[in-house]
Amino acid sequence: MNRSELVQRIVSSRSILSDLIEQVPEKHRDRTMIAGMMTLKDIIIHICWFELEMVNMLETMKLQGSPLWELGTDERNTRIQELHADLPWQQVIFDFEKIQPVLIELIEGLEEAALENPTYFNNMPEEWIPFEIIAGNTFEHYEHHIRDIKEFLIDIDKQT
Repeated sequence: MNRSELVQRIVSSRSILSDLIEQVPEKHRDRTMIAGMMTLKDIIIHICWFELEMVNMLETMKLQGSPLWELGTDERNTRIQELHADLPWQQVIFDFEKIQPVLIELIEGLEEAALENPTYFNNMPEEWIPFEIIAGNTFEHYEHHIRDIKEFLIDIDKQT
């Protein structure tokens, strides 16, 4: 995958995600469980956390993440929720909207070869492919939660 394809996939999937977020009625945004034990607010916080990890990797050109990566998926997700539980909705949305331009700018600033070659990133295992790491923490991740939100919207539509 080249840089422009990666950027296009991120922007496109993020746009779909943003549109769906806007469709969730306000009364369901921070109290109603949408995906397992996650509210819409939790999902957005969760997505931002992963995006910030990618921003950190791209800014430093180093695979060095949060200690939360050492936890299992469910435990990590729970800790992310706990750490950010007190954030108000408006702050969560503000953070969500401001991170994408930073992420896109960093990707656009990469050498094309850096997307395929792990040696561009300190500490990255040689069998890893950088664009796959970025994809898994951006558009592939968005698509997972897009399905959750779509299912939730269908369920609440059936109830009305």
